Amino acid sequence: MKTVTDEIIELMNDKDLLKRILNTLDKSKRHVEFYNNGYGISIVPDVNNSNLYQVAVLVGTEEEYDVCFDTPITDDVIEGLTILQAHEIAKQVSELEANFTGTLN
Repeated sequence: MKTVTDEIIELMNDKDLLKRILNTLDKSKRHVEFYNNGYGISIVPDVNNSNLYQVAVLVGTEEEYDVCFDTPITDDVIEGLTILQAHEIAKQVSELEANFTGTLN
């Protein structure tokens, strides 16, 4: 019998998504990943709804980073996301221009 995770992976055919799902199924874990552009993301369970997630955009490296509040994606932590929405934001962050210094629209 297929699990929901199996169906999502088959639909999306994306190994990064599987890694994020498995890391966030344990509600005590935080999933953090970084990209070559100097940005990263943190995915944690949403404090207001245990079935949803929060995503923060990070800047820096795995050794030293901070939450970034000035990207074209967001200027705050994004709350109330499904894991698929969090995955889409992760993809957007991974595609950001390195060292973005612009302003939000």
